[in-house]
Amino acid sequence: MKISELSIDQGRRVECHLEIIDEVIDMIACEFEHDWHFKQELMKKCSLACKAFLHRSQQHLFSCIEIKSGFDCDNEKRAQMCQRLNNLLKQTPYFADYIRELHLRLPAKNNEWVSHDPTFLSIMDCISKSKNALQTLSFTGGRMTTKLQDPGAFTGRFSSRFVSPYISSLRIHWLSNIPIEILEACANLTRLELLDADFECSTRSAWEGHKSLPRLQTLAYSHSNSAVDKLLGKDLTSRPPVDLSTLRTLNVQMWEAADMQYAQEVLDVSYPSLEVLDILNDEKMSSDSQDELFTIKGHLNLAQCSKLRRFVMGILFGEPEIEALSGACDILKTVPTINRLQMVSLSIYVGFFSNTGPEGCFDADWEALGGELARISDGKDFEVMLYMNYYDPRPMVSTKKMNKLLKRCDSILGKLVAERLLAVKKCSNIRIMLKRGIITPQVY
Repeated sequence: MKISELSIDQGRRVECHLEIIDEVIDMIACEFEHDWHFKQELMKKCSLACKAFLHRSQQHLFSCIEIKSGFDCDNEKRAQMCQRLNNLLKQTPYFADYIRELHLRLPAKNNEWVSHDPTFLSIMDCISKSKNALQTLSFTGGRMTTKLQDPGAFTGRFSSRFVSPYISSLRIHWLSNIPIEILEACANLTRLELLDADFECSTRSAWEGHKSLPRLQTLAYSHSNSAVDKLLGKDLTSRPPVDLSTLRTLNVQMWEAADMQYAQEVLDVSYPSLEVLDILNDEKMSSDSQDELFTIKGHLNLAQCSKLRRFVMGILFGEPEIEALSGACDILKTVPTINRLQMVSLSIYVGFFSNTGPEGCFDADWEALGGELARISDGKDFEVMLYMNYYDPRPMVSTKKMNKLLKRCDSILGKLVAERLLAVKKCSNIRIMLKRGIITPQVY
């Protein structure tokens, strides 16, 4: 075990195992994994704090690289960024071993560089020759859905050389003509995330020779039904570009009723392996989006999902003439009594459709829902999560008022379980977890 000296308190030195130092740095980085910019700043400070921290901090600093242009950064700044990174990788080649994620911003009028800029391609060449393969790649378009300027060169000069042989995770946001053959060529691809995305099929014939399809384990999508059509093999002259029969996690952000039909079609293919199903519409929960919300109806059949362990669903309260819990009840009724479900998580949204207090969630058939939850728990260890999201229309709420409102939500949830979910409460095998959050208008 390697030993390092740490200098503390004006020259005093203590010995510390490098493995402990690495573990501390890893814990700090993991704590802020979802706040990339803050994590980067924190790792920079760690790398400067002590020589013993430098190596591990550099690994985290270079594990995720973002290259952007357009609305967030003009082309000249992007070129300078690429030049600095390329020089660094030439001078210190082992930094390329640390790069596991690459995020590219590709706005509408400024995205040819990804396949034509020799400096950027030199960076990709360094990464492809490193000891550790690139794992995650994300493409993000402009503020509105974007098209690649040269999809043919994007495939031939960029993705086929530096992407397809390596990545296991691919994110595509706000791009509408990503060549679909990229998917079929990604032999190691297990995770795909789509947001306002679509594929182009014009050059797919070049990849017909691939023997096996990528076996997806996770699919997450929002506002991308046309892309899902192609993933299912619709409107294609040959086989689908990926294998969905191995899917273990499906995450669908609901924007419209048609999304339920597409989700069911994915379920019809993936039911033998699916373990987690997450159907929510919480991406739109803001002060500007009430007109886009809709109640998830019971159009999903889970009868064949024999391996399903976790089911997550969003429920909206206050929509006129609609029984809020009917959709959830209808879906749960399709679950056989003998099943592998271990958890049902329901995110309930109150105050978005009507100016009502947290008590608005009482106006629903909780008894019917509780009966279904008790039935599918079937005596096994089972967890029910209720997460109340309450919309307070006041743009500025003091801490005192916020805490008072949170306590009110806690009281409502406790009363709901005690008085309306008696069938669940009586089951000693069911653990009930309660959470709440307050959403307020955005102030610009």
